[in-house]
Amino acid sequence: MSQTITEAFIQQFNRNVYILSQQMGSKLRGTIRSESVHAKKAFFDRLAPANRPQVKVTRHQDTPLTEQIHSRRSVDLVDFVLADLVDREDQIRLLINPDSLYAQNFMRSFGREYDFTIVNAFVADADSGQFGGTPVSFPAGNTIASGGTGLTVSKVRQVKRIFDSKDVRDDGRVFVVSAQAMEDMLEQTEITSSDYNTVKALVQGTIEGDMWMGFKWIRVSDDILPIDASLDRSCFAYQRDGMAFAIGQDLRTEMDRRPDKMNSLQIMCTASFSAVRIDEDTVLRILVREV
Repeated sequence: MSQTITEAFIQQFNRNVYILSQQMGSKLRGTIRSESVHAKKAFFDRLAPANRPQVKVTRHQDTPLTEQIHSRRSVDLVDFVLADLVDREDQIRLLINPDSLYAQNFMRSFGREYDFTIVNAFVADADSGQFGGTPVSFPAGNTIASGGTGLTVSKVRQVKRIFDSKDVRDDGRVFVVSAQAMEDMLEQTEITSSDYNTVKALVQGTIEGDMWMGFKWIRVSDDILPIDASLDRSCFAYQRDGMAFAIGQDLRTEMDRRPDKMNSLQIMCTASFSAVRIDEDTVLRILVREV
């Protein structure tokens, strides 16, 4: 037998590149108000509830006037970019074509950035005033303490009671949770028992995407929801009209040759967006202990 036959052995290389596990784009953008903006700064006008009607006491009395209270929230758009280069030599030497893979990976990253932006806006100072510049803090009373426990049915009921007491609209209510918070909920009888729940969460292993207790449940990646040193994770409940997502330029992908880079192909994704809290009554932070 030839001692050099090993030189003829075929080496098989995989022609596929596997994009590693990650949240596949935005889960929250479609759950809040979305407005196109054609300026650097976006303004959202608000109108407070009117006072109770006044009683007419005599005939031909002076007309009582009720002043309507206007206010405004604003947000500065933020420009985002992701780009990478592919040399001509890379395209020749690689068995795979990385162009579309890079673009796809960038688009997924932008989708997650949408969610980061929205989650940050839940509790960030909201810019107020006719021309902006007056910060409105997230109310301390809008946070439900963890109490050293994870997400419980009792906490969800408390959220529902708070929203109901403030006449927050029933439609468009959303509950955003982490994987651990979802597991905590699935361990409770009220969630898993068909006697309490018609979504059959025990069979499906999730309540995500289903309505329960009047909320649409959405699980996002752990890195999107903040966690503090006490291992209290912030989950959020909100009504879609209480948040606004301002879009100056939606996601745009370009592939161009760069003469200044030896004609390498540049894959670039850009977008301009931001988010702001419109109504404090419609956003609650629920702290859950994760151990």
